[in-house]
Amino acid sequence: MRFLLFSFVFFILALLGFNWTIAHALEFSSFSAALLKVSIFLLIVALLDYIVLWEFETFTEIIQNRNISYALFILGLFIVCAAAVLSV
Repeated sequence: MRFLLFSFVFFILALLGFNWTIAHALEFSSFSAALLKVSIFLLIVALLDYIVLWEFETFTEIIQNRNISYALFILGLFIVCAAAVLSV
């Protein structure tokens, strides 16, 4: 739940920063657009973790239990989400 909250706050801040740079400093807008894409990626991953994988505690499985297969599964989700976000 903390990861979802963090990603949502990061998305809101990146969106506000993007809007500010578009309005006041257009030459720096590509950096804020990249931050906005990263925040969208984190929000998608957090929602997938919260909605689809609700029965597992992700960080406990990966860090404490050292479950390599679960870590590889999450890495695959990260790669697919990153490819989807970067292609837009």
